[in-house]
Amino acid sequence: MIKNLRLIGIILLATLFFIPLSYAQQQEGPPRRIFGDNKELQYLLRLIQDLNELEKDKKLALSKDQAKKLIPVLQDLMKKESLPSKEAEKFIDKIEGILTDAQLTFIDKIQIERQERFKQLRQQQQQNQSQGGQGFPQNRPPREIDKDMEKVIQGWMQGKPLNPYYYVKSFKDRLNQFIERLRKK
Repeated sequence: MIKNLRLIGIILLATLFFIPLSYAQQQEGPPRRIFGDNKELQYLLRLIQDLNELEKDKKLALSKDQAKKLIPVLQDLMKKESLPSKEAEKFIDKIEGILTDAQLTFIDKIQIERQERFKQLRQQQQQNQSQGGQGFPQNRPPREIDKDMEKVIQGWMQGKPLNPYYYVKSFKDRLNQFIERLRKK
């Protein structure tokens, strides 16, 4: 089960960051920000992903009471077609308000480590490009992007804060699976 959660996390990261980056590079004109100016949406997606990480540590795992409070927040999130900055911020505040200081510290640590990995990947990409190569190593197998996710990414690039938990089946399914695990506490 932990391997499945880890695999889901890796797939989510790839979907959220690597695929959109390569998609943006294929577009004509100057590079565009994938999430537009909605940093809150980006943070919210990572926060929900990191909630799964909490469950791997028995000391940091969500309590039954926390799970009970979190379930309606996550269910409400799936009903929103779009998540403008203020709306995403409300969900972040609700979720973080349920977590303990130790859980928030752990999530901050995960996010700092993730930023460092992405910084290293960007540096590697820039080095490859400056040496006449392509952005990311080409020994990776090509990935197909879900059509619904492609629409969401295009919306993000056009400044529309579309909610992947509303539009993308794989996101909905993962969130529903997480909610089911919370219900079993």
